Amino acid sequence: MRRGLKLILVLPAILCWWQELSGQTQLCSGSLGEPIINMTFGSGPGFGPALDAGVTTYQYVPGPVNDDGQYTLASNVNYAKSDWHFLEDHTPGDINGYMLVVNADLAKGEFYRGLVSGLCENTTFEFSAWITNANTPPTCAYHSIRPNIEFRIEDMDGTILARTTTGDIDTSAVPRWENYGFTFTTDNKTEFYLVMVNNNGGGCGNDLAIDDITFRACGPSLLVNAEGYSSAEMPYVCPGARIDLESVVGSEFPDPLYQWQASDDDGLTWLDLPGEDTNELNGIIAGDTRSFRVVAAANAANLLSPFCRVVSNPVKITVVPPLTIEQEPADLSACLNEQPFFEIAASGGYPEPEYRWESSSSPNGPWAPAEAAPESTPPNRYYPPITAPGDYYYRCIVSTAAQGCQPLASRAAKLSILPPVVTLDLPVETICAGQEPLLLTGGQPLRQQNDQTGIYSGKGVINGYFDPQAAGGPGTYEITYTLSNTSGCQYVANDMITVHPPAVAEAGADRKMLEGTFTTLNGAGNGVSFSWSPAAGLDDPQQASPRASPPETTTYTLTVTTAGGCTATDTVRVEVLEKLLIPSAFTPNQDGVNDTWDIHGISGYPEASVKVFNRWGTTVFRSKGYHIPWDGAARGALLPDGTYYYLIIPGIFLEPVSGSVTIVR
Repeated sequence: MRRGLKLILVLPAILCWWQELSGQTQLCSGSLGEPIINMTFGSGPGFGPALDAGVTTYQYVPGPVNDDGQYTLASNVNYAKSDWHFLEDHTPGDINGYMLVVNADLAKGEFYRGLVSGLCENTTFEFSAWITNANTPPTCAYHSIRPNIEFRIEDMDGTILARTTTGDIDTSAVPRWENYGFTFTTDNKTEFYLVMVNNNGGGCGNDLAIDDITFRACGPSLLVNAEGYSSAEMPYVCPGARIDLESVVGSEFPDPLYQWQASDDDGLTWLDLPGEDTNELNGIIAGDTRSFRVVAAANAANLLSPFCRVVSNPVKITVVPPLTIEQEPADLSACLNEQPFFEIAASGGYPEPEYRWESSSSPNGPWAPAEAAPESTPPNRYYPPITAPGDYYYRCIVSTAAQGCQPLASRAAKLSILPPVVTLDLPVETICAGQEPLLLTGGQPLRQQNDQTGIYSGKGVINGYFDPQAAGGPGTYEITYTLSNTSGCQYVANDMITVHPPAVAEAGADRKMLEGTFTTLNGAGNGVSFSWSPAAGLDDPQQASPRASPPETTTYTLTVTTAGGCTATDTVRVEVLEKLLIPSAFTPNQDGVNDTWDIHGISGYPEASVKVFNRWGTTVFRSKGYHIPWDGAARGALLPDGTYYYLIIPGIFLEPVSGSVTIVR
């Protein structure tokens, strides 16, 4: 293998004159020809051999390149220096493929000059090369010198025909190959120099790898497609199908010449098709799988050279096996509650057989498209709709997307549906958790042959009753009604019942209030509605916490209703306490009238404290609860007439009350 430069020929879409590009590429925008030079640097174990003498000014090292101005051929960048990227060569499918790995010299300047010979005259070529920065970002404390390479083409006199500069190639955490190149026109010359120049000095960094240097003829865009297909699609056909190919070439060839070619080894080798020299290739009769392409050139001389003409995209015509039905659908019989299915097995076509099911009331047709099956159904299987007892017929049409394949019709398969129909309509749709078990009804018919009675089953079903607690509490449960007949069919109907969570009602603690005032009831629960009864004395009996001002002691009942219709109740007692009416005088003279100091309403305050003092502050009477009214005596002796002073502490609601009371006899 040549180690100087290996090139691939490509024809450009537009002719390009001498050009200079910096930090960018101007690659061929049309179609390319066969490679005339393709420099992959070879492959093998260890390190590759040195380049041809005189090609480079750098020193060859058959191992790591530790010093500036050295190069080697390695299959991994990391092999050339252990702290560089771990990156294999760029050539696709190349096992242990080499690449040119360079530790750039301290001095800027030319480091590679290789002779490129054998190019076609008056032809536009594309030069292309792949390059990568070998350094990782941490190299040189993140301040490594970036590689910057100029590629140029010079004629034998040193005239520069075209060139491009990579610009500074940054480091990257993940190594990447970047493509650089340009197009140039040979005029009447066939030999040139490929020159590479190091634009940045060496030192810490400026380490790179180069691979896959190619030269290819570049010409107009040349596309081929099969009739009925886009240029990106490959035809799949059955044996004997006819295929027509057409090519379209860019306007840069005003009067192009053509030659169609065929390949029987998937494009490894190509042979001219005699007499096929127009832009179309018609009447291909598919036999074996073959690939086709067309080459084009502006003149006869270039058409004869594999490296001076453009090559179209290949079109591979794949011949697929013919359609074959391997397993016919069988006759079926089923009960109404069963779901039988037909199945067919076929082979051939591309990408695989396609199936279309048809139905009829007769084995001889007429046939109509069958009702669509669920999307998840395998295409070779059909689940017919089960609607009523009777005989039905189905067949399958097997086809393929490949061209030239004749569809096949399967045999007519019979489906016999046996009666009867069973239904289930439960008496209720919902029930509350904690409710008594529900007697299940609604299954029809009730009986079948031999006096067979329908049976209810499901989670929570016990002896024909649905127990929400046994079912597991809140949730939705399926109830099944099963009826059997003497034909062996079991008919099943299902219905759903929902168990709602139980309602919770909390009316709050019993309350006391002073007559003429109000208290707020603290109702709570898990419902969506609340209702208090009786409504008397409440400002809004539909609120959870209404104001209550009953005229007398009242027991209120709170009813909570959930979204599922479940209810619960709780009660609260509101005790109404009377106001205290304290007499300012009484006459303890034993005449039976006002003989005691009677305090109205104090019986509602059983914990009340009552004290009476004389004018010197001496306690003359005290009572806890005031169960026995004061009779005007102190320690068994009558007190003299006069004014006395009291302090009453009710114990609830009221503040302490004080005042004077007069004894009059």
